[in-house]
Amino acid sequence: MAREEGVSPMIATILMVAITVVLAATLYVLVGTNLLSGTASTAKLTGGLTEDPNKSYSNSINFTITMTIPEKIAKSNVRITIIDNTVAVLRYDPSTGIWTNATSGGKWHYEAKLIDLDGDGKFSDGDRLWVYIVKDDASAQPPDFVTGDKVLFSIVGYHGTSSGGEIQL
Repeated sequence: MAREEGVSPMIATILMVAITVVLAATLYVLVGTNLLSGTASTAKLTGGLTEDPNKSYSNSINFTITMTIPEKIAKSNVRITIIDNTVAVLRYDPSTGIWTNATSGGKWHYEAKLIDLDGDGKFSDGDRLWVYIVKDDASAQPPDFVTGDKVLFSIVGYHGTSSGGEIQL
């Protein structure tokens, strides 16, 4: 009677490790390029914010939006970030139409509002973005905007963030 032999334990271990590495690399490529999420985009965001010094104050900054790619985008797809001594990420609230980083129990927070000059209901070229500080506690002393602080926007599905948005008070 012939004795059947399988693959040696060492060869079996090497094969299992190789298969695992190949599967992990494949999954990394799929997730890293957004093929699984369906939100892949090769479009690079091209846009910026230009401060209007005649309409800006230490607690309220007014910007003109410049966008060429995309030309218009739903407000819910826009993320606003304020960089001062910290980084504040504002999220869009569709019930108010305002981007905010308000939390319960806070003393103050940032808000941003779109001034929709073309009336299309979208974040688009030529519109204005008003960024301001809101006191939640009357005794709070929120920081003022100062020269060098930055306001940036990014758009879901597009690579990069806006240029400009540097405050010049």
